[in-house]
Amino acid sequence: MPLQSDTTSNLLKGLKILQSLGEAIPAGGIVKSVAGVGIIVLETAEMQKVHVNKQECSGIAERAAKHIIMLHSTFNADGPLSDDLRERLESYLEVLEDVFETVKRLGSESRLRRTIKATSVQEEVKECLDKLNEAYQSYIAISILDLRRFQAVNARGRDEVSFTGTIFSFFSTN
Repeated sequence: MPLQSDTTSNLLKGLKILQSLGEAIPAGGIVKSVAGVGIIVLETAEMQKVHVNKQECSGIAERAAKHIIMLHSTFNADGPLSDDLRERLESYLEVLEDVFETVKRLGSESRLRRTIKATSVQEEVKECLDKLNEAYQSYIAISILDLRRFQAVNARGRDEVSFTGTIFSFFSTN
């Protein structure tokens, strides 16, 4: 079933806010691009641009929009995006653009082709959802690994500072 008007409206607002955030973040063009493609996918599926397979396209658009909005939690709004974060977003953007092409194609197929290929439509929808999930999970997993690496480096740095302080204290008291 197509998304309810309130859900669509809220997702669009969230994506537009994220797109604006991309303008505010130094070198945040990739954030703006990801949000922009999310907006296009959602609008394509919901704003009468899809003539057939509307329910399927709406499901894909909703998943993409929710994932994009959840990705926001990995951004540091106070500073520029790191190179690794930008690379992860670029990878996600590639998947998102591929999904958009599928939504466009699914939304414009003729009724006869849709009837003949009903199973292939479902397979394509599943494939799109799987691509989105894989890209999202990969993005999150790499973010977690980067965070753990950062924590390990900081912990090692604190240990070195603590060790250096201990040695300094030892020699200054003797």
